[in-house]
Amino acid sequence: MPPLFSVPVAFLIRPDRAIYYLSIQSKPFARPSYTEMAQALDFIIKNDYPARGEYVGTI
Repeated sequence: MPPLFSVPVAFLIRPDRAIYYLSIQSKPFARPSYTEMAQALDFIIKNDYPARGEYVGTI
């Protein structure tokens, strides 16, 4: 392993600065493709899709 290497990360931050999605991958597999990420972002924005585990109702 080289003494210094980069690790790909992806952050999706909402306008209110809340983290919507976070991915840190140190292996070359299981990384999202940019095309798929762009398509997912289009869907998320168009449908105001909540993050998994996000509670949007009232108690």
